[in-house]
Amino acid sequence: MTHFLLYTESYPSRAADSPRQTGIGRYCSDLATGLTALGHRVAVLTNDDRAPAAGDGPSEPVVERAGREPRWPHQLLYRARTLRRRLEKERPDYLLVGDPVAHQVVALAGLPEDVRYCSLFYGTELRAYRDLIASTRWHPVRKLRRRLLTTYIGRAYQPVVISRYTARCLDALGLPHRPECIVFPAVGERFLTQPAGVVAIDDPRARGSSVADEGATRFITVARISERKNQLQVLETLAALKRQHGLRFEYLIVGNVDSTEHKSYLASIMRFVRENALEDSVRVVEHATDAEKIAWIDASDVFVMLSRTVGHSVEGFGISVIEASCRGKPVVVSDEGGMPETI
Repeated sequence: MTHFLLYTESYPSRAADSPRQTGIGRYCSDLATGLTALGHRVAVLTNDDRAPAAGDGPSEPVVERAGREPRWPHQLLYRARTLRRRLEKERPDYLLVGDPVAHQVVALAGLPEDVRYCSLFYGTELRAYRDLIASTRWHPVRKLRRRLLTTYIGRAYQPVVISRYTARCLDALGLPHRPECIVFPAVGERFLTQPAGVVAIDDPRARGSSVADEGATRFITVARISERKNQLQVLETLAALKRQHGLRFEYLIVGNVDSTEHKSYLASIMRFVRENALEDSVRVVEHATDAEKIAWIDASDVFVMLSRTVGHSVEGFGISVIEASCRGKPVVVSDEGGMPETI
């Protein structure tokens, strides 16, 4: 049995009222759960906001709190000391380093030479690193960050990336590193096993409401509501097809708004809906559980994910596309980031 210590500040809370986290936090959780299911011992070190899992035992990774998420240099150094003490106490076979904050901490920690750590990378972070390395501006803090990053990646026992696209992002840094290991994101078991029609949703089609257009094609996007997920362009395209070719459609946007910036983006979507009299054709569903997301996918005809790259933010893989495919739905994606790889 191999002993893993997974350190990440991004990790989904196990509290019943917490929404399911996406991105690197979800990836870390799925990885920890998968390694435990394979018979390995996994301990997760994360921040106080991530409640330990109820009923931790042989079938679940053990989640432990380590203080509030560090946001300032002195807090990073404090977390580095906490991590070093845990390493000295547990002596794990491998340290898995999960998210950008954790990478900063380990880069500062100066880990002993005998600690074998594996860095977990998503695409967005690597794109930001690329700009840092390529910058010709001289600044002592920037120079220190580049040096720490170069040492951190070079010393890693093995980098772990989520897709072939992300592997190319890592190679594009031009830094010496050991061969990366690609571990694709996991599809939740529920997406494979939940029977159709067993979860109740407020669907006008199902209850025969006069609002529902029985002849319309229902398109769905399941993702965080944000500029990168690009729901507005999907809507603009459907509206254009309606004007030019008479397409009868419904567009279902299932996802959460988790920042002020994203609230502004949702407002722009709703403004477009009003200006084009599409109130009966567009619906936004927030705070849906996984079971409800599956039910909405089952009740739709086509899954659409036209993700775009915004600044450093990129779609490294696109697990929602795979989840929709698991429910037997045709999918349409953009040619951006790791999206073609999902197809």
